[in-house]
Amino acid sequence: MNFPTLRTERLLLREIQETDINKIFEGLSHPEVIRQYGVSFKTLEAAREQMDWYAGMMKTDSGRCWAICSRDNVFFYGVITLPFWKKEHRKAELGYWLLPAYWR
Repeated sequence: MNFPTLRTERLLLREIQETDINKIFEGLSHPEVIRQYGVSFKTLEAAREQMDWYAGMMKTDSGRCWAICSRDNVFFYGVITLPFWKKEHRKAELGYWLLPAYWR
């Protein structure tokens, strides 16, 4: 299945890539992000578990996960997920987190 890339006037929502690991670690080890998100990683290697979870959703067709980036794909802002996707019930949870530098 092709991964759906979404574009708006200002944003690019694209598939998570291995090169995103440092930004994912930055977000999921930041005290203000994890206070709201509920998942925390103390090491870069531990953050790979989250990368595996993202990839697993795609492999099992149980959810989707996008990197939230600038339209030109230069800046990584955060992640948006649709985990626990239940096609038969037409429902999914929506989760997201943003790096604090992009909070307003």
